[in-house]
Amino acid sequence: MPINGMEPEMEGKEREVEEFARELGINAQVIRFSKAVRTVADVEKLGIDAKSVVKTLIAKANGRYYAAIVRGDQKLNLKKLARVVGASSAKMASPEEILKITGVPAGAVSPILPYIRDITVVVDKRVYELDEAYGGGGSAKALVMFSPREYVEKTGAMVADIAK
Repeated sequence: MPINGMEPEMEGKEREVEEFARELGINAQVIRFSKAVRTVADVEKLGIDAKSVVKTLIAKANGRYYAAIVRGDQKLNLKKLARVVGASSAKMASPEEILKITGVPAGAVSPILPYIRDITVVVDKRVYELDEAYGGGGSAKALVMFSPREYVEKTGAMVADIAK
């Protein structure tokens, strides 16, 4: 499927996404755009189906951080996430915590960056069912296309019902 507005030059974190995917053995492609892609509506304008867009959200439970990957058209259910990770409650990490943990600002978090070595990743079951997904590519102007099944297989991420 052709994607509108593509741009060839990559920035540092975008390159890091691509290199880390290669290191993990994940077949992923970073796609760079001329404009920021911050919302599902932005992505739809590029010709990408909204149901294949995923967001990586950073949450905190019992003093630990978790990366939760849900479809872009759904919301993270913090109660479900807490239950899955054995915590009594969970809350979203602050923008400052997200930057410190992932190395990128909220809204540009990629599921494929080295920070995932240090925290537990939970993939929503509806994401896992997708053949291909588009997630944060390391900057506001990039997405990474990958197979959620291959991602789970190569990273050891958990799969659970965490969306609402």
